Amino acid sequence: MTQPVASFRMSPRPWAPAPDQTGRDGPEHFVCDCCGLPTAGRPQVWKGRFSPGARICPVCDLLQSMTRPGIEREATLIWWPETPQQSVMSLARTAHAALLEGLGSHAEAQSWHRCIDAIIAGEALPLLQGGCRAPAAVMVALLSRQREASRRLQTTSPRQLATALMLVDADREEVRDSLENLHHGLRLLPLGRLYDGPNDIYRDFLVASRAATS
Repeated sequence: MTQPVASFRMSPRPWAPAPDQTGRDGPEHFVCDCCGLPTAGRPQVWKGRFSPGARICPVCDLLQSMTRPGIEREATLIWWPETPQQSVMSLARTAHAALLEGLGSHAEAQSWHRCIDAIIAGEALPLLQGGCRAPAAVMVALLSRQREASRRLQTTSPRQLATALMLVDADREEVRDSLENLHHGLRLLPLGRLYDGPNDIYRDFLVASRAATS
């Protein structure tokens, strides 16, 4: 019998602090069941209706943590019905990793943050090194899909969407149809930031995950 293809959708739930991922024996390495990329640290557990129990990385965990305090700076909504959500996560993580590689292994965190902030703000990036231009262009192209999401929803805010999804009456047929149409085209796009309290740990996460495969 053919096994069903894993499905990962935006599945908002009230935010709760992530459990300690270090463990007594130090960090672990695994392959994320959502984006399919090697990941450092202990996995998060997918609690959504689809693919329950799957092991996911902290970036893909944003899909089910859309009410967390930092979500507005960590992710945005885009409209891309042609591409599954897990492919968006994989593409974004790969682009961010390539961007960090292009900046150089000795680049300071400040350089990373400046670059990510500029891409998100839509600022010109003429001084980027050659290795950074392609991944930056990928992120700019993905971010351009915000416009269609905004046109359809009047927002690109993950938190506003999460609030709406938790308030709707999913027992009504017309509401279910609307939700299916929403899931068909709406995607969550990670922006290159990931907060642990006040600290942005995304760059360190990428460095550790790269080390996991070296």
